[in-house]
Amino acid sequence: MTQQIPDPSQAPDLPVEPSPLGPPHDPDNDALPDKPQPDPVCTGVTG
Repeated sequence: MTQQIPDPSQAPDLPVEPSPLGPPHDPDNDALPDKPQPDPVCTGVTG
């Protein structure tokens, strides 16, 4: 019953949520913290 629910912590194979422990496969998420983007640009691109 508990195994039916895919946990992002237990199942790192499924790239459902960007975990800080695993490698950042998402270029969008990686570019935000990696590069110091300004406030207006960050908000415009995200929103």
